[in-house]
Amino acid sequence: MGSVLTVEFPPFKLHAGQEKFVSCLASEAAYIGGVGAGKSVALIVRAVLLAHQFPNNKILITRKTYRSLNDTTRGTFYEVVPPGLVAGEEKANDVTHIHCSGGGTSTIFWRSFEDSPADWQKFRSTDYGAIFIDEASEAPSGLVDVLVGRLRTKVPYTSINFVSNPTPDTHWLYKRFLGKGVDKSKRQLFHGSTYENKANLPAEYISKLEEAYKDRPELIRIMLNGEFGYIPQGLPIFLSYRKNTGGRAWHVRDVVEPVEGMFI
Repeated sequence: MGSVLTVEFPPFKLHAGQEKFVSCLASEAAYIGGVGAGKSVALIVRAVLLAHQFPNNKILITRKTYRSLNDTTRGTFYEVVPPGLVAGEEKANDVTHIHCSGGGTSTIFWRSFEDSPADWQKFRSTDYGAIFIDEASEAPSGLVDVLVGRLRTKVPYTSINFVSNPTPDTHWLYKRFLGKGVDKSKRQLFHGSTYENKANLPAEYISKLEEAYKDRPELIRIMLNGEFGYIPQGLPIFLSYRKNTGGRAWHVRDVVEPVEGMFI
C-alpha cells in the first residue's frame, strides 16, 4: 500500500478538553461536550493516532445510524486527516487503512449499530484494539458489553472510548464513569465546552445560543458547558408550571397526587 509518510497530525492545535481526551491512557475514556465543542474532531484524532502508532491495529468507529456515521463522523475524518496518512480505502466494505509510524498499516472499520441486538452480531466476528462509540448517549448499555468483549487485538494498548452530548444522571454513561465504586484509574471522564472551541466556530454561534437560552440557565450548563443534566422535552401541561420549586430542579416531583375533576 505504499511507503510510510511522515505528516503533521493533527494539522491544528487541539483545545484543552480535546487534548486531555486524545492523550488519555485509560482503558475506558469518555469525552462529554457541549454543542460545537469539537467532540467528533477529538474522536477522529484519537482514533487515527492509535491506528498510526500501533501497526496492525484494528479500530472500530460506530454510531447509531449509518447515515449519521457517514455524514458526521466520517465526514469529519476527511476534513481533518491529511491524505498522506491514508494508506487506502475499501469503500464497499467501509474500511480505511492508515499508515503506521514504524511501517505497515492499521485498519479503521466504520459500522452502525442501529437498534436491534440482532444487528450487533456483526461485531462478534472481528477483534479490535480500540473502539469508539460516537454519540454514545444513543447506544444501549448492552451494546457496550458486547463491544468490550471484542477488545482482543494484540497491541500494547487497548481501549473503548465514548464521545457524547451530555446525558441525564440516570443514563448508563453517567453511571459508568461517575457511579458509585467506579475505578477512576481505568475509567477517565473529560469535559469539553463550546467556549473552548470558539476559535473554530462561526463568529456569532455562541452568542446566538446564549441569547436563545438566556432564560434557561440549565441549558447553558448542559448545551454550552457540556455538563451532565436532563433536558425536558415538549411543553409544560400547565402554562403556569414553575421551573423552580424550593431550590429543586423544576422537573423533579417526588409524589404526584390525583386532583378530582382534573384530567391529563
